[in-house]
Amino acid sequence: MQADILVLLASLITEQRLAIVLVSHDFGVVSRLADRIHVMYAGRIVEEGTTAAVLGEPKHPYTAALLACIPRMDDPLDSPLRPIPGQPPEVRSLPTGCAFHPRCAYAQARCRAEAPGLVHDGARAVACHFPLPA
Repeated sequence: MQADILVLLASLITEQRLAIVLVSHDFGVVSRLADRIHVMYAGRIVEEGTTAAVLGEPKHPYTAALLACIPRMDDPLDSPLRPIPGQPPEVRSLPTGCAFHPRCAYAQARCRAEAPGLVHDGARAVACHFPLPA
């Protein structure tokens, strides 16, 4: 059923020259249909860019952590899953600073005190004080 819907959406996009907004946690689906990706955490965009750029070289630690959670076909069968540590915050009581800092391996004092703005750098944008290197 999902494959049929994806084929239908792809054909509508091409034939009718439509734009769609697709909300999904499934990067496989997103990578097949989307030209651009906006990654959100706790209700805020933390990274945006072309599909190839965001999935190929994530800049935000949350995006990288999401991608690391996806099991790979070449992993041994007994490989443990790689969940993101901690729990997502309650949207009504977000932590001070960056909402992802309690779960982020790269968090520093600035992350706990100051929420980062979405900084555009050409075709990419990231909301992180310490974006991951390319």
